[in-house]
Amino acid sequence: MASLKNLIRYESASSGLLFRQTVYRPNEAARLVADVLGLANADLGDSPRYLFLGVFDAPDGKRRIAGVDKGEMSSFKKR
Repeated sequence: MASLKNLIRYESASSGLLFRQTVYRPNEAARLVADVLGLANADLGDSPRYLFLGVFDAPDGKRRIAGVDKGEMSSFKKR
């Protein structure tokens, strides 16, 4: 299995790998559900799926770890 760091550095977004720059806001519940269902329903057999928050995926394929504000993550956990 690839390390999480290597997944961020070298792999492209796919049906089993998503990058999101920000934490889902309370009004983005439908987007979160769609992303999770998309990962769950991906035709990958028993392969793992990953959803990275705080990672900016630029159009040129380069990624930048933007990070997630501690307060945002705290409010995300409470939902």
